[in-house]
Amino acid sequence: MTTEPNAQSESKAQPQVSTPMPPSAPTPTPQQRKRKKALLVLTAIITLAATAWIAWHFLVGRWSEETEDAYAQGNVVTVTPQTGGTVVAIGAEDGQKVVAGQVLVRFDAADADAAYQQAEAGLANAVRQVRGVYRAVDAGQAEV
Repeated sequence: MTTEPNAQSESKAQPQVSTPMPPSAPTPTPQQRKRKKALLVLTAIITLAATAWIAWHFLVGRWSEETEDAYAQGNVVTVTPQTGGTVVAIGAEDGQKVVAGQVLVRFDAADADAAYQQAEAGLANAVRQVRGVYRAVDAGQAEV
C-alpha cells in the first residue's frame, strides 16, 4: 500500500485545461487609431518647422544681427568740400560703402561756370597789370 493514495488520485482528477493565449498584438480601437494619427501629424509638423528654421538660420539668420542696446564701431570720415555750390545729386546713401574715385556729390554747373568766368576775368586783369608794369619799366629805361 502506498502511503499517499490521495496525491496520486488528485493528480488524475485534475484535468489539464489549456487557457487561450492572448493575441500578441491586440487590434487598436478607433480612439487609439485617431490618437496615433494625430501624433504622427504633430510629429510631421514639428519636424517640418524645425527643418524650416534650420534652413532659414543657415541661409539668412546667421548673417543678421538684431539688438536694441548695441554700439557699432566703424570708420567714419568727414567729407569737406573744396568749393562751395548748389548740390544737384548725392551719389551715396548713409552707411553705404564707397570706393576711391566714386562720385559722392554733383554740383550745379552754373555756379562752377560763374566761378570760372570770374577767375578768367581776374587772370586777364592780372595780365594787364603786369603788362603795364613792363611798359613802365621799358619807358623808364628809354628815358635813361
